[in-house]
Amino acid sequence: MAQPFDENPKVAGGNGGERVVTDSKDDREKGVAWENDLNIAGEDATLVLLTDLHHHPSYDAAISAKCLCRADAAGSPRELCKADSAPYGRLGCNAPSSLVDLSLKAAAKEEPQLWLILGDLADHWANQPTDSPYPPKAPGFTTFSDTLRRVGEASGGRCALALGNNDVFPSYGVDFTKKDFYLSEAMELKKHCQIPADAFLTLKRYFYYSMKLGDKMSILFLNTVIYASVKKDLHASEASDPFGQFGWLEDQLKRAVKAETKVYIAGHIPPVLSSYSSTDLWQKKFVVMYWHLMSTYREVIAGQFFSHIHRDEFRVVDLKDSSPPLMLFASVSPVRDNNPAFYKLQLRKGQLSKIQGFWADLSKETPEFTREYSAPPSLVESLSNLAYRDLAFSFTDGSDEGEEKWQKFFAQSAVQRLGTTLCDNVTKFDAVSCSECIGQCRERAVCTLLYGISASSKQYCVEDQLWKKHQELKATEELMTVAEVLLFSVALLILGLCYLQYRRCKARRRRIGEDLSLAGQVELGPVDESNESNESNAAA
Repeated sequence: MAQPFDENPKVAGGNGGERVVTDSKDDREKGVAWENDLNIAGEDATLVLLTDLHHHPSYDAAISAKCLCRADAAGSPRELCKADSAPYGRLGCNAPSSLVDLSLKAAAKEEPQLWLILGDLADHWANQPTDSPYPPKAPGFTTFSDTLRRVGEASGGRCALALGNNDVFPSYGVDFTKKDFYLSEAMELKKHCQIPADAFLTLKRYFYYSMKLGDKMSILFLNTVIYASVKKDLHASEASDPFGQFGWLEDQLKRAVKAETKVYIAGHIPPVLSSYSSTDLWQKKFVVMYWHLMSTYREVIAGQFFSHIHRDEFRVVDLKDSSPPLMLFASVSPVRDNNPAFYKLQLRKGQLSKIQGFWADLSKETPEFTREYSAPPSLVESLSNLAYRDLAFSFTDGSDEGEEKWQKFFAQSAVQRLGTTLCDNVTKFDAVSCSECIGQCRERAVCTLLYGISASSKQYCVEDQLWKKHQELKATEELMTVAEVLLFSVALLILGLCYLQYRRCKARRRRIGEDLSLAGQVELGPVDESNESNESNAAA
């Protein structure tokens, strides 16, 4: 049964008075079914992932990135903003409708069973407060709603959304005192995507929810905006667990352990260090809480998908674990000077088995999305922490193979859009700023990939030069492997000797039994009464 709407129409509290929630029968009939009808059988599924679309409906193809590709850029004379026409988007600007539609059309060709949208549907300036140094605030909710409608139409309603910081007003904002703060966004998501009734209960209040992928898998969508390290004044809370999300998350993970199912985590802002700002993206106390849960329930965690930084990267979360690392995905929007991208995820037997990246080259007059890479086999042999650990270590091992892998990864991180500056001693790395990253830049890059959970853990890596510890680590692992082989061989030898001894003892017992049986036949044979009588008389 579908969960009923609230009886009375409400104006959502966090929207600056722009979003009105209606509750008419017509509105309900416009929405897709709430039942989870994804028809995913068993433990195999194909998903597409798009993030940070940053749709800019008022994009002007003849305006330069210096003026934000908008004719109403504050304080910028139009004659100074002219540029060659770029109808499908320009590096440094948010995505025009043409680019959003192009990406959705290309993603639909992959015939996914579910579309994962990791947030930030509205452009960067749509939900800025009126005192922002950016251009005057545009109708952000209208952009959010229109973009979600396009996603719903392209996917046939088979979509789900993790809320981004630019999807609320003001950007990064939240109001813990208003129970309906997310209601308008939740209603739009329900209207255009298949959201199960039980998921809507937490979605409309807190914008976190669970979605099943058949009987053996589920995806947990987190509200990461409430943990953001920036603009703390907008969402600071004395509560140790805002919105009770960590309690809910642990309950979901406990259920997965009991049911022996796999869980994927999806969110917008990742609980890690940003590669190009070198700052923690979550408040520290929440980082600790999150990774404690991930460590405690690691046996059911099949993948972690985040975005926000507009880069294609990873974070190794356990140097010796075979589960997937935390994955960061590049954006559709080229506003951070990267080419647009989206991804195809293949799940096999409940596990993430392949990631395929697709990109469009905006330097072309008519860009088209083509496959950029497929992992594996590109760069790694498997999607595991172990494989990505070895990949990161190879970037500083001095080998030709390691250098070739670095160049490939570095270009992929910004979707084939390298900068022009030679970076050798910067404290952060970013492909769109650097044409090359060597020396200390490379060392810090490896520390970010291996230990980039927080600024302090990365600094620990840098100070202890853990980026070059791979030879010692590998040697230790190889030594352990040899020792394990020797121990196994000794154990087999002991078992073999025990088995031989067992066979010998069994054969000996069989011979003794035969002897005793023969002896019993002699004692119990026919009795010669005359002899027995004579022996008795003699004894007397």
